[in-house]
Amino acid sequence: MKNAPVLAVVLPIHNQAGFIEAVVAEIDECLRYAKINFELILAENGSRDETLTVLYRIARANRRAHVIVTHKRGYGGAIIDGWDKTRAEFVCHMTSTGQIDPKDIVRCFQAVVAGKGDIAKIYRPVRESPLRQIVSRSYNAFARVLFGTRVKDINSCPKIFRRDLLPKLNLHFRDSFLDLELIAKAHALNLSIVELPTKLRERAGGKSSTSLRTLLEFLHNMFRYRVSAEFAQWKKIHMKKTA
Repeated sequence: MKNAPVLAVVLPIHNQAGFIEAVVAEIDECLRYAKINFELILAENGSRDETLTVLYRIARANRRAHVIVTHKRGYGGAIIDGWDKTRAEFVCHMTSTGQIDPKDIVRCFQAVVAGKGDIAKIYRPVRESPLRQIVSRSYNAFARVLFGTRVKDINSCPKIFRRDLLPKLNLHFRDSFLDLELIAKAHALNLSIVELPTKLRERAGGKSSTSLRTLLEFLHNMFRYRVSAEFAQWKKIHMKKTA
């Protein structure tokens, strides 16, 4: 398709009416400055405030921005819906809280285009608090044991890769477990992952709900998925295709 975007940036958005306009504007300005042919997919995910009204206003003013309504499908569901709406060569997903410097999108995009990895992403050497540091390190350590993953920071975004990998990955988790599903399957497929260090900024709005209970839920879900028939079936199909 002539003039089709090369990169699609999918932003799952929930109850962010007060600050999402500034977040989107900063991403838009940064990618334009880097001369990347991109589109922004604003995936509204069941907000109870005026977020959807704000998103439609953004889209009317910016031809690169497209709004989709995902009907409370969750973080992962919103991202999957966004992937389904684009025909860009590369896809990117990330949080929309303003913590990520948009320059990290450019860095990851340049890394994957240059062939430094099949997937390019950031990692966070230092987390926002000692608790977040403990939760993150524990989560990533258990993932290495259960799935053999070798990344430093599974959940960190942006993550950028070629859209044609999506059928092989066959991702479907509708919550934040999507990021682990992506990394675990990428490892099973022997895809290379390059991680670039970054420093998180303050949130533009909202607050984190991470706690030790969150870690226990993460670990429970991780173990359950590792021994699931679903994951075993995916690997079986993949082994048939690559045999």
